Amino acid sequence: MCDPRRISLDYEARMSTRTFGKLAAALATLGLAAGQGAAEAGDPDNPFGRGKRDIVSVSVGGFLTSFNTTARVDSDQVSGSGTEVDLEDDTSLDREQSDLRLDGYWRFARKHRLEFGVFSLRRNANRVIDRQIEFGDTVFDVNGSLSSEFSTDLLKLAYKYSFVRNPRVDAGISFGLSTYKASVSLSGFGTVGTQTGTFSQEEEEVYAPVPLVGAHAEVKLGGDWYFKGSLEYFGVRVSDVEASLTDARADFHWYPFEHFGFGAGYNWVRLSYTNVSSTTVDLQYTYDGVMAYGTYVF
Repeated sequence: MCDPRRISLDYEARMSTRTFGKLAAALATLGLAAGQGAAEAGDPDNPFGRGKRDIVSVSVGGFLTSFNTTARVDSDQVSGSGTEVDLEDDTSLDREQSDLRLDGYWRFARKHRLEFGVFSLRRNANRVIDRQIEFGDTVFDVNGSLSSEFSTDLLKLAYKYSFVRNPRVDAGISFGLSTYKASVSLSGFGTVGTQTGTFSQEEEEVYAPVPLVGAHAEVKLGGDWYFKGSLEYFGVRVSDVEASLTDARADFHWYPFEHFGFGAGYNWVRLSYTNVSSTTVDLQYTYDGVMAYGTYVF
């Protein structure tokens, strides 16, 4: 049986609003400090001297991702809590995998730009489980064969404004929207109500457009080397729904050519979405990892 419901999604980590505020302030301070005393030199519309005018940038590369995922889905037919399932340990989903990632921006004015990011994560596994799992309306028994799937699709769009933009630093604030679509599916023979030995599929998914506010700073280290950091956060609680998202990223860039460069960095994301309007459904999912990519600027 397939019974999609609204779920709780928690990309697990330990970062409070206070911590976010401190880190955002640190990024802003870094940018302002680096920009003090920097004279406007060269082309004011392209102070870093990247590309012809540094209007459009496209980056394509690999993302080596690590996961930590737990899921719990209560039944709406019987009382009690479902099993908290560690999808990497209990169902043997890969804890690490490599995926393609696309990022970029369009600078439509000197201190204004739109940034985007797109990537998809897909994992599936089969194993004989060594404990009983209650997931939704199905009880999957010990020593039964269980198939699992987990997927995440991300589309990110952010507006960024630079308070400071000169030959040494580009720093400011951001407002954006990250749209996540995540789904988890467990299937196999189990017990549904009073019927045993029944093949069942339990699938849960969430579609979560989450607005973000944040801070960003990029500093020219010397020569063709740059450091870039950003931090974005949003949290809300409305009625039976509680949601938050934190996205932190740090990169080093090297531009040996006018229009082309290389980058490497680290990205860490926490998304939390909880809905207890009917039955409690909870999914906790952490992803973070290192990136390596090529960038074209024009």
